[in-house]
Amino acid sequence: MTKNKAILLLLIIYTVGIVGITIPATRALTLSLTPVNLLVSLFILIALHKKLTFNSFIGLVVVASLGFFIEVLGVKTQVLFGAYAYGDTLGFHVFAVPLAMGINWFILIYTTRILAQKISKNILVIALVSALLMVGFDFILEPVAQFMDMWQWKRNVIPMQNYLAWFVASFFIQLLYCNIEKKIQNPIAIYVLCIQIVFFGLLRAYIYFL
Repeated sequence: MTKNKAILLLLIIYTVGIVGITIPATRALTLSLTPVNLLVSLFILIALHKKLTFNSFIGLVVVASLGFFIEVLGVKTQVLFGAYAYGDTLGFHVFAVPLAMGINWFILIYTTRILAQKISKNILVIALVSALLMVGFDFILEPVAQFMDMWQWKRNVIPMQNYLAWFVASFFIQLLYCNIEKKIQNPIAIYVLCIQIVFFGLLRAYIYFL
């Protein structure tokens, strides 16, 4: 798959997603396809990853697993991110957490690292910038996630500790990932991140004006 074809495919998928979610009659069907959307995004990233190695797959497994089990810890203890529970939109659950959350964590860690590498080659700086980008992304995402029934916060209040925990977890996972796979290149990664930001940003605006 070429870069241009990948961008076109992603634009079609996310545009259909926005339209489908904003139309009440098609919302439930569109939301049910959210895990498929994440899988397609992941496969596109893998397909266009430069120089796939054994460490590439180790990095994928480690990051996705860490992200997933951090969410399990968060849901079970209710003290890491705050009091929240997952809905049905993200699909099949294990330990009360959708398996798709592991994919989501990897996509965000991967794409924010590619962008952070444009700023610095220092691993600590990359991890810091990546973590800040992920917190910014999460700030846009949170109201939309509740609207989409991806997860729900107790009393519909998003606690500040969520963003702090998100930052700390992202920082250390990124540090580990940078040491597992020293160098990554992908011509589509920043596009994936930007398309997701626009997607959730537009949906957040839609919710605001409801």
